[in-house]
Amino acid sequence: MYFGMNEKLAIPTKCGLVILELRDIIYFQRMSNNTLVYTRLDETHIANKILEKYEVMLNRYNFIRIDNPYLINVDHIKTYRKSGGGLILMCNGDVLTVSEKNQSVFENIFYPYYF
Repeated sequence: MYFGMNEKLAIPTKCGLVILELRDIIYFQRMSNNTLVYTRLDETHIANKILEKYEVMLNRYNFIRIDNPYLINVDHIKTYRKSGGGLILMCNGDVLTVSEKNQSVFENIFYPYYF
């Protein structure tokens, strides 16, 4: 999905707000009551919001919940392997698991996006 130039997200951190373009966000990871935000600029931010808030805010974009701790931007997937319960290699080299519960939902969204 193409994100327009004005598609930005304000990430509340301990030090203030970090403004990120949606297209730069690779994925979100739950970390207790905070959320880690990984970007393609090799930055990681600790957001003072729970993952579920981002899931609701970004549901109209190509962000998919693949497992309890992960909400990913499908534009940054390098490879997807169904074996082993589902493994995704992201553009930054991180390998994330797809939960059995979310695998069919992920495939139903992901496959039509690319095929």
